Amino acid sequence: VLLFLLFLHALIGFVELGTDGWIATIMNTALSGKGLIILLYTSTLMFILRFFAGPIVHHTNPMGLLFISACLATVGLYALGSFASVAAIMIAATVYAAGKTFFWPTMLAVVSERFPRGGALTLGAIGAAGMLSAGLLGGPGIGYMQDRYASEYMEEQAPELYQDYSAEGTNSFLIFAEVKGLDGSDRKST
Repeated sequence: VLLFLLFLHALIGFVELGTDGWIATIMNTALSGKGLIILLYTSTLMFILRFFAGPIVHHTNPMGLLFISACLATVGLYALGSFASVAAIMIAATVYAAGKTFFWPTMLAVVSERFPRGGALTLGAIGAAGMLSAGLLGGPGIGYMQDRYASEYMEEQAPELYQDYSAEGTNSFLIFAEVKGLDGSDRKST
C-alpha cells in the first residue's frame, strides 16, 4: 500500500508542480504574452480554497476527494489546452485550480492516516517522491511533449518554416522517440 501511495504522490507532484512550471509559457500565446496571469490566478484560488478544506473533507472521504480532484484537474487541463478566448480560459483555469487544490494536502493526510507510526519520515518520503517526480518527470516531460507536437504541426503546415526554426539537436524523454524541437531564437536563414 505504501508503494502505491508513493507512486500516487509522484503522479500528483507531476501534475501539480510539473504543470505549473510550464503553464505560464504555454498560455502566453493565448493570452497575448500574459500567461503568468494564469499561474497567479490558479495559485491564489488554491490558497483561498485550502482554507475551506475541512468542511469539504467532512462531506466526502479523502480518497473520494482525491478522485474528485483528479477529475476536475483533468477536465480543467484539457479545457485549458482547447479554449482560445480569455473568458473560456479563465473558466478552465478555475476548474483546473479547484481540482489541483486538494491533491497535495489530501495525499499527505491519507498517508498520515494510513501510516500513523511512520511520522515525519513517511511524510518526508511521500513529499520527496512528489517533488522528485515534478523535477525529473514534470518539467522535462511537458517540454518534450511541447517540442514534439509543435514540431510535428509546424513540419506538416509549413515545412520551409520548420527548416528555418528547427533546433540543432534532438530531445528525448524516457522511452519515447527522439524529436527535433524548435529553436525560438533568431531565424537561421533569410
